[in-house]
Amino acid sequence: MFRYPKLAIQLTTACLVAAALLPSTSYTALAATLAFLVGPLMVAWMALSVLKEPNVKVPELQRGDEWGYADAQHIRPVRVEDVWSRY
Repeated sequence: MFRYPKLAIQLTTACLVAAALLPSTSYTALAATLAFLVGPLMVAWMALSVLKEPNVKVPELQRGDEWGYADAQHIRPVRVEDVWSRY
């Protein structure tokens, strides 16, 4: 279920675009209700698929780091001491 994050992204995007276009067409209340109920479930499926992708190696934060970006090396992790020293 969580093996193919690209498929999850594509299907979720297609369904949400279709749900956004439904009001401009002659749609039924059942279709609108179905799109309203399925949308959040598909977004959750997509998020879990992306987060559980095993091929992406994310480095661990060092001790004292509050957060950091693994894909942007030019942005250094924010340290807790740096944040509190401003106040």
